[in-house]
Amino acid sequence: MVVENFILHAVLEKFPDLDQEIKSLFSQCEEFREICEDYVLCLNSIKKIESEDVKKDEYLIEFKTALEELELELLSNLKIQKINNKIG
Repeated sequence: MVVENFILHAVLEKFPDLDQEIKSLFSQCEEFREICEDYVLCLNSIKKIESEDVKKDEYLIEFKTALEELELELLSNLKIQKINNKIG
């Protein structure tokens, strides 16, 4: 549960205006939790690479690209959830 709280907190920091939607989907959808976990792992990898004395630019670019893709996937899932809530 501690890990899930850490993951949720990290995602909420990035998207504070989507607080309720994120909490709702996080509690209901395993796939969304997995995307959030991947997002945090990617974010932590970027921070680690950036903190190293010798930066590995190629890895940094790959992780930043992956992070952007995960952010889009998170937002897409939230949008689908919002649409489903309006319909249902």
